[in-house]
Amino acid sequence: MINARTDAWWQAGVIPEEALSNTLDRGKAYLKAGADCVFIPGLRDAEKIRAIVKELNAPVNILAVEGAPTIPELKALGVKRVSFGSGPMRAAMGFLRKITQEAMSNGTYKLMLESPVSYVEMNGLFK
Repeated sequence: MINARTDAWWQAGVIPEEALSNTLDRGKAYLKAGADCVFIPGLRDAEKIRAIVKELNAPVNILAVEGAPTIPELKALGVKRVSFGSGPMRAAMGFLRKITQEAMSNGTYKLMLESPVSYVEMNGLFK
């Protein structure tokens, strides 16, 4: 599957109307060239998502970021794919920061012990 990415919503100095136009132009070009899906990271506006899905009439992929609609909302808008990108890794690093802060400030490690994946489960991943 070819998931063609357009970064129109992350371009510096571009107003929303221009980002919308760029997304549609690029998305149509990608689809014409054989892409199966159009990935639009940075787009959070539900009405613009709905308009793009309708205009492209093809699978659209949205990045799960702060301010983006929920997965059920995206599904209702016609979005076919939601990407998490680097979010889970950055969330894990944020949790690691909290564990470190707890250890350094309190000398404890309760956060680390709250919900770890067990050794058995981890080892099971390698069978």
